[in-house]
Amino acid sequence: MAIGRKVRASEAGIQKADELRIKRGWNRKSPAFALASDTSESTLGRFWGRKDLIRIENFINIYKALGTDDWEQYVDQSIDPSTEPTPEPLERIVDGVPKLGAFYGRDRELETLSQSILEHKVQVIGLLGMGGIGKTALAAKLVQRVQDQFDAVIWRSLRGTPPLSDFLIDLLETLSPDAVPASNRHRLIDELIGRLTQQRVLLVFDSWQSILGGESSGAYRPEYQDYSELLGQLWQQTHRSCVILTSREKQADFTIIGTAQPHKMVGLDVNAASQLLCSKGLICEQRHSNDLVNLYRGNPLALQLIASMIRDHFGGDISVFCVKALYLLMNYL
Repeated sequence: MAIGRKVRASEAGIQKADELRIKRGWNRKSPAFALASDTSESTLGRFWGRKDLIRIENFINIYKALGTDDWEQYVDQSIDPSTEPTPEPLERIVDGVPKLGAFYGRDRELETLSQSILEHKVQVIGLLGMGGIGKTALAAKLVQRVQDQFDAVIWRSLRGTPPLSDFLIDLLETLSPDAVPASNRHRLIDELIGRLTQQRVLLVFDSWQSILGGESSGAYRPEYQDYSELLGQLWQQTHRSCVILTSREKQADFTIIGTAQPHKMVGLDVNAASQLLCSKGLICEQRHSNDLVNLYRGNPLALQLIASMIRDHFGGDISVFCVKALYLLMNYL
């Protein structure tokens, strides 16, 4: 059997398949039939229609599910493999990547992470940090820097907490819309690893903490335990691709999970944070802007929020805000 070869059933093969599936009480594309044959309902549709070829592995599984191993006699022999059209090169896929707004600093981090991906071929990287620290922005900037070295770039957020099977099917359909695999979790993971080996794919799983929240640090919520199998396989199996995960540090201790190279993020340095503040239209006298950056530990989200308040209520003058804030603090104490 030539793995990857595509075939279709002869008319006699379709007739035999119909006879056998009726005995089992299956419709042509029933979920029970798809489950038993370890294929998808769309693959069954192509099998019955005979217009399109299907992979020989799926063809064999269909006949085995129907109770026969004599699949070879049901192959349409009128198809000459040598005349099958050569597949055109796959178009580069970029799907779900968010637009990157203004970005400040983190040059050294970007350089280190780019080297990890392109030179050291690290397969799984975890960007960890507190909320608002800039994990998603850093991931987007990193994608922008390295994406030309990949055949496909797919970005998915875990905020909607999809079941693992749905999540995997979505990834596989995006990578290859014409070859949807079965819904069996283990087969889906194997199929994904296979694609990541055949192609060089950059995957970003944003907000990984959404599926965590068990009794201990880094533990999965009970209904998402199977994600640990996915992460483990992405780390352990050898492939050509890279997966970037973003997660809040306290909820994803990858040093405990042992399945990702962790990169712990801290706030922006003073220069980058000051650029951010000035971009918001504030009056940025260095001493006071430095005080503000240090007060909020360079957290980009916190600085953007306080910048809006200073612009709206203090005329954009950081020094006025700092004086009034100090006055209020002294009175409070």
